[in-house]
Amino acid sequence: MTKKFLCALFFFLVLSLVYAEDSTVESIILKLSHSDDKSLQFQALTYIEEALKNGNKSDTLLVSLENLGTKPTPQVRWTVARYLGRLENPRVKETLQRLLVKEQNAQVRKELQQSLAKGD
Repeated sequence: MTKKFLCALFFFLVLSLVYAEDSTVESIILKLSHSDDKSLQFQALTYIEEALKNGNKSDTLLVSLENLGTKPTPQVRWTVARYLGRLENPRVKETLQRLLVKEQNAQVRKELQQSLAKGD
């Protein structure tokens, strides 16, 4: 994708978030979490962080974090591990364990373990 397109998409997403309801925001997050574009993955994480700050603990956030937890960028996966530790959902522990088994990066593994310890 071109930078011009990404900037236009980002502008649209910001406007959407300002005027959107939670379900619309979650839909945007879910779509971004499926992207192969690293900048859009980080944008999804930014929106997830805001949703968590606002008390949103929905299943859609968990699914989005699960999607992002499989991306090739270690910083994305590290952030996913951190946010999973803040998400109160009965499926989080299972997700963290599944991601931990597959994770090769030591820093991401450490964050996954710390998030798992929060749930115990």
